[in-house]
Amino acid sequence: RILTHLGSLFEGISTLDLAEPSSGEAAKGTSALAMRAKDGEVIEFAKVFTIDVAVEKWLNELADCMRTTLEGILECALIDAANWETDSHREDWVTRYPAQLALVASQVMWTEETEASLDDYENGTDDAVRKYRDVCTSRLETLIGRAQEDLDKDLRTKITTLITIDVHNRDVVQGLVKARTEGPN
Repeated sequence: RILTHLGSLFEGISTLDLAEPSSGEAAKGTSALAMRAKDGEVIEFAKVFTIDVAVEKWLNELADCMRTTLEGILECALIDAANWETDSHREDWVTRYPAQLALVASQVMWTEETEASLDDYENGTDDAVRKYRDVCTSRLETLIGRAQEDLDKDLRTKITTLITIDVHNRDVVQGLVKARTEGPN
């Protein structure tokens, strides 16, 4: 009965995907395998979540389960993102992660890379920030090319959102070049 109200209790979550109970398991509680977003995106839990205690207790445990699951996925997304230029191209990487986590990981990487280019500039590499602007532009152009392909609606929305953020990020880096920003501070 509570599942019909999850959308009011948790931002972005519409329901849980439940396992079909096998004989004898009904007494142990209900098992949830994944959370389903309001837009239909499904994120499998890191471990099966069991609903078997008082509602106020399992809702708190559910929040912890969601947090742990999302932290684990974000950690994997960041590890994979560190290899964009070698193992996993960004336009392919974005397809493997839930939308919000892909956007967060992308912003974390942009922040780290921007700061690293400013550190390099401060340490004597005169064209470090300009080179990073060129990397941003190249990544943006690649994503635009990917958006022109035949994509499902959800992936197109994710890529289009990432393009919008990338345009802003590239413009910020261009502003750093134009202002001749001397370092990360």
